[in-house]
Amino acid sequence: MARLKEQPKEKVRETIPVPPELRSALCEVWELVQQAERDPDEFELDFDDAIQVPHVCGGRYGEGLRPYVLSYYPPSQSEGRWQLEFAECEIEDIADGVQHELSLYRCADPDCSFKSNRKSALCSHCDYVPDDAFAELPPAEAGPRLAALGMEGVHEASSRAEIIGLFGDPQDSGGDQTVECGLYVWPWIKYVRADCQVRFEFNKQGALREVFIMPADWQPGD
Repeated sequence: MARLKEQPKEKVRETIPVPPELRSALCEVWELVQQAERDPDEFELDFDDAIQVPHVCGGRYGEGLRPYVLSYYPPSQSEGRWQLEFAECEIEDIADGVQHELSLYRCADPDCSFKSNRKSALCSHCDYVPDDAFAELPPAEAGPRLAALGMEGVHEASSRAEIIGLFGDPQDSGGDQTVECGLYVWPWIKYVRADCQVRFEFNKQGALREVFIMPADWQPGD
């Protein structure tokens, strides 16, 4: 996990053709927008990830000029995530093939694939530095850090059943599903303590694959 740098890096502006996968996704988004206008009680778009179609997740926020805040996941994982904001008319124009290009801002680092159509958008790789309040640990490194918190007994080959046996029933759990934007969420359990939150993530066979340590007041989206 990380915190924002005091001086985020300047972004480079470029104009690129609308990727066909993004255009196809926005066709489905436009259909959802129209359905929400016809039946707002049935189709609610005003919350995180209310919109989930292949390659795109997001929602509608407020009444600004560009209220649709979407994350686009290119087919190649190596291309990273794009942060995009659109007005309804822009979604319609891209879906209908009227708009063929996007004006985007990217990081100057050629190895970074972050893109956004908002100049002030922040890249999770280039604009943040590690924060000691967070930890993302592979199983081989998790044991000593957890032991320092008084959570002893976790080792590289720990299973979900073993961890629950050590610490009792978790306060929260989830995962083991593929969301509509195509990303698989690994199974996880979370323990909420007075001093921190500890989330254990597992593979499909129930073996430990990663451990996350977060501040006690952490909330999804922070």
